[in-house]
Amino acid sequence: EAVRDYDSELSAIENVAGEDIAITKLDELGRSKALRGYYGPLRSLISFDQEYAQSVAAVGKDWLNAVIVSDLPALLQVTEAARKMKIGRLTAIPLREVGKIETPEKLKIPGVLAYVSEVVQADDELRAVVDFVFGDAVVVDSTKSAFMLARKGFRAVTIQGDIFEPDVLAY
Repeated sequence: EAVRDYDSELSAIENVAGEDIAITKLDELGRSKALRGYYGPLRSLISFDQEYAQSVAAVGKDWLNAVIVSDLPALLQVTEAARKMKIGRLTAIPLREVGKIETPEKLKIPGVLAYVSEVVQADDELRAVVDFVFGDAVVVDSTKSAFMLARKGFRAVTIQGDIFEPDVLAY
């Protein structure tokens, strides 16, 4: 059983490492200007205070490797390049297709530190992507606050990265 568990863990690590290597190769191609309209993986286009690193990573986990491109023609070019490079799974976001997302009013609820999108910095042209990925979650000061806010319909994340979805337990 230990060997099976080890093989399973190793396979998962190889898959993640393989995806990271493939994304790095695609990024090198994009940064060489060979791909028109290529911006790069979201994780390389944003910044945040280290204090919020776990919160940002938890909320953005499925999106941080997403490749940001300017528009649909650029998306098609990048996906074709990814296919030729044998990148199995690629998430891409065309900037022109992301609508403006209204920034919610500041929550004046005890325990709320900020919306996650407020703690993430990016160029103005990428703001819509940041709001799309992070805008529906709030950073809170404790698991108790996260639980209470989730019960009220909010998506909440602690500084430690524990996410509480509306009306469900943390995962």
